[in-house]
Amino acid sequence: MSNLIQYIVQDDPEEELKKQNENSTFRKQQEGYRYNPRNLIEKSWKSLTQNKVSTFEPSNIKADLLSKPIGNDAASNKIAQNTKGNVVNDTNIQSIKKNTDNNFDRVFNRTLGEEGGYEDSPQKIDTATNMGIQQATLMRFKKKHPELAQGFPEQVKNLTHEQGRLIALKDYYEHYRIGEIKSPDLQETMFDSFFNHSPKAPALWVQRAINQNTKRHVDEDGVFGSETINAMNQLSEDEIIKVNNAILKQRLEDHEREKKTNPNPYYEEYSVGLPARFKRFEIK
Repeated sequence: MSNLIQYIVQDDPEEELKKQNENSTFRKQQEGYRYNPRNLIEKSWKSLTQNKVSTFEPSNIKADLLSKPIGNDAASNKIAQNTKGNVVNDTNIQSIKKNTDNNFDRVFNRTLGEEGGYEDSPQKIDTATNMGIQQATLMRFKKKHPELAQGFPEQVKNLTHEQGRLIALKDYYEHYRIGEIKSPDLQETMFDSFFNHSPKAPALWVQRAINQNTKRHVDEDGVFGSETINAMNQLSEDEIIKVNNAILKQRLEDHEREKKTNPNPYYEEYSVGLPARFKRFEIK
C-alpha cells in the first residue's frame, strides 16, 4: 500500500522525462541564439550605444606619439613634447619681412640712394651720419627698442646695412605711418622729408599743400595723423601731383632759410646738392 501511495504522490515518470526533454531543447535554442548573427548584431549595437568605446582618433594618436621620445637622447624627447612646433621668434626678421610687402624697400632704397654711406665732416655737417642716420638717432633707437637693438654698435659709423634698414623701418616708416599712404609718390616724398627734417615740418608742409591746392581742408597743426593721411588718400591724380610738388617747394624754401641762418661757413658747400635732391622727387 505504501508503495502504491508513493507512486501516486511522486511525479509521473513520463511527465518528468517530457519536462527534461523540453528544458534540453530550450537550452539548445538559447545556445543557438547566442551565436546567431542577429543576436551578435544586436549585442554589438547595444554595446556601441551604451558603452564608451575606445577609438584611435588622429588626435589621440598624435597625443600618444608626442608623449613619447622620438629618439634615445634628451633632444629627441624635447622635440616630441613640443606640440607647437619650432617657432622662429626673431622680431627683427619678421618685422622687416612683413613690411617688405608694403613698399618699404622701395621707399627706403630711394632715400638711401640720396644719402650714401658714412659721413663725418665737421665743416659740412653737425654730426656724424651713416646712411643718413645720425649718432643721436642710433642712441635713441637703442634706448627705445632694446630688444631689437641687440648687437647694434655704439658708433653710427659701424652700422650695417640691415641695422640701418631696421632703424629706418621702425622709427620712420612705421612711426610716421608711411605705409598707410596710397600714392607711391607721396610715400617716397613724405618718407624722405621725415628722414631729413624735424617731425613737425613735413606734417605742416603736406597740410598746407592740401589746403592750398585742393578743396579739402585739414588742420595745420603739424601732427601727421589719421586726418591728414585720409585726406591724402582721397586726392585725385591731378591733386596728388599738385600736393607732392607743393611739399617739395616748401622743402626748398626751408633750405634757403637755413642757409641764411646757419653759422657754419661750409654749409653752403654741403647744401649745394639739396635742391637737386628735392627736384628728383618732383612729379612731372
